[in-house]
Amino acid sequence: MALTPEELKEIPESFVKLFQELEEFIIKDMSRRIAKVGGLSESARLQVIKAQEIGISLDVIKKKLKETLDLSEEWLNEIFNNAGIYSIAKENELYKSAGLKELDVLENITLTKIIEATIKQTKGEFYNLTRSLGFAQKINGKIVYKPIAQYYHDAMDLALMQIKTGVIDYNTAIKQAVDRLCESGIRNVDFESGVVNRVDTAVRRAVLTGANQMTQKLTLQGMKEVGCEYVEVTAHVGARNKGIGIMNHASWQGKVYKLNK
Repeated sequence: MALTPEELKEIPESFVKLFQELEEFIIKDMSRRIAKVGGLSESARLQVIKAQEIGISLDVIKKKLKETLDLSEEWLNEIFNNAGIYSIAKENELYKSAGLKELDVLENITLTKIIEATIKQTKGEFYNLTRSLGFAQKINGKIVYKPIAQYYHDAMDLALMQIKTGVIDYNTAIKQAVDRLCESGIRNVDFESGVVNRVDTAVRRAVLTGANQMTQKLTLQGMKEVGCEYVEVTAHVGARNKGIGIMNHASWQGKVYKLNK
């Protein structure tokens, strides 16, 4: 694999920032509307206005999600294609020095398909994670995860109840509601398996996994096409030195191996 660990770590950063901006947008919009409804005096229209504000906000969030997905797809096309070309270019230097033929990614259908398949897979990961977003809420000492719409209703109802009953004043109720939103952050929640991640963590993992797998496949395919049979495994300080076989990383890292076909 031609890309270094440091180069791979840089690839997800623009996507992480994009989804952090999405998170900030959602929290700000929800906070503003909770504050607006919480400041209304008691009236017969209060519940109607609350429902309207939540409905409008969810539509705005849905639109922002689409904008974020569209932009992330554009970036995936550009960044993954560039990463693939760069990876092969670095390996071409090695092939050239060894007297082997060089590869042209743009003219090689197999290599191009590897890049395209990775982009498609990562786009699917992004789509799936944006369809299962929610917030964390502590109930009776236990963390419960709720979809955005449900959390929105509950957060607004709690703030209204606190203000109406005089348990706490308006400013404190709104501050607590906003603090809870910020403390939770947007979560990617698999409500079937129970697996939960901060959205920026889920995005970083999806991009890093895709980029890592793509460059590995490009390397192996490139070696196959130029007739290269040997690889040198990278090494790092502090490698695992327990267990036997492949479990003991220190015993096999930094060595040259012949590919098992």
